[in-house]
Amino acid sequence: MNNDHIESLFRTHYAGMYRLALSILHDEAEAKAAASDIFARLLDGRAAPPRDLSGTDDTRMGAWLMVSLRNHCLDIIDHHTVEQRFRHLQTTETRPDLSPVENVEHRYRLLNHLIDTILTPQT
Repeated sequence: MNNDHIESLFRTHYAGMYRLALSILHDEAEAKAAASDIFARLLDGRAAPPRDLSGTDDTRMGAWLMVSLRNHCLDIIDHHTVEQRFRHLQTTETRPDLSPVENVEHRYRLLNHLIDTILTPQT
């Protein structure tokens, strides 16, 4: 697939691809980037349509582009989900105890009192 054919596909299908990406991602900048990524992958050889589509009409190529875009958008969503989980785990595991010193001292005194009054002496 040569650059002129990719440019023709871009001019024909980019607007529809952008609308599809926007409906999936709900973010204009991410939708533009996702649609552009598909064409960038075609240009640099990271993606190629199946051999039976090369040289066929633009309708079948458009369908392939839309499926590729949908899959790319789902990958983006999965990536965001993993990032959110990581951020949540990171904040819950590394959150320092910022309680005022008075609260910590009060809990310490209460704990000592409970130890002295409730626990039986060990021999």
